[in-house]
Amino acid sequence: MTYETLKMQNFLSFKDASIDLSKHRLTLIVGMNEDSMSSQSNGSGKSNILEALTWVLTGKTFRPWEGDEVICNKIGKDCLVSLTFEEDGTKGRIERFRKLRGAGTGLRLFLNEKDVSRSSVAETQALIEKLFGVDFKTFSNSVSFPYKASKPFAALTDREQKAILEKVLGIEELSVYLETVKKRIQNERAELDKVLSRIEMQTALQE
Repeated sequence: MTYETLKMQNFLSFKDASIDLSKHRLTLIVGMNEDSMSSQSNGSGKSNILEALTWVLTGKTFRPWEGDEVICNKIGKDCLVSLTFEEDGTKGRIERFRKLRGAGTGLRLFLNEKDVSRSSVAETQALIEKLFGVDFKTFSNSVSFPYKASKPFAALTDREQKAILEKVLGIEELSVYLETVKKRIQNERAELDKVLSRIEMQTALQE
């Protein structure tokens, strides 16, 4: 999966911005706080780029903001974040928006310019997670590593770490298969114990 372009409109501190993600391997982002020069780069909105990427993919943010709190407070409407991507020759675009003129609040997914959005935001979100193979917890612990993550990977339980690694590596089915095999082994052992018990009983009767 290759991220191509991230666009932000009236999202948090961004009124209108676009970032090309397709050509960069290592990027240093330096900001300028125009409200307070004493803060220099701090508070200039650098982390909001990561928040925008996370929000458009998962519908959640790290700090966290909820509902209309992600809308630029100076504008109060027309919030839209879009992400274009490419996967095995298929071009896609995700659009997540709040109080957008003519559209309201919602989520849209396009594949090769065809709108494949489901009937609800939850269903469309589930489709996005299936295509990208990550949900918010997986993304925040394997892709973004935000400095304000509420629970870093190292602090997760063994089960939580295992679930994230399986999702990242695409081997979630192995756990399902393992549980199936374990149940079959238990059933076979139970049947074997019954057979052995019958044999012992028959042996005792013949003695």
